[in-house]
Amino acid sequence: MIQRIQSIYLLLGGLCLLAVVFFPVLQFEHLSDQYELSMCSFSNGEEQAAIPGLYWAWLVVAWIAGLIMIANIFGYKNRKGQMAKGRILYVLILIVLALAGWMSVSASDALPQAEWVTVYHIAFYLPAAALAFNWLANRSIRNDEDLVKSLDRLR
Repeated sequence: MIQRIQSIYLLLGGLCLLAVVFFPVLQFEHLSDQYELSMCSFSNGEEQAAIPGLYWAWLVVAWIAGLIMIANIFGYKNRKGQMAKGRILYVLILIVLALAGWMSVSASDALPQAEWVTVYHIAFYLPAAALAFNWLANRSIRNDEDLVKSLDRLR
């Protein structure tokens, strides 16, 4: 059944991963200068610098994980398959988190030398929320599997 609680967790986690493109990742501030890093640009308001190709890996991995997470909702008849996809999602989401940290460090290296203050925005934290939702969904799927096994023993 799709109306299980893990379906809500999977949907929320998938939406978190798919939404990273719509929000800024982080912002660097120094006196009156500001640079903002989003998924498609690194700009200071007037001029826009191109994002190197590896930045797109963060977006691609996040979207693949989000789509797998949402598609996992419809695998409710195969709970073991859902749990296996959940374990794969752990790895993908951890890769997304690692790439987000790498983006932060490499973007700060591209700035002129000064005392920059880094402000992390919502797109930086959304993968962590997706990881929590994935954990909640996997826990609920495992509880369903345990319930079905206990009912099979009673027959």
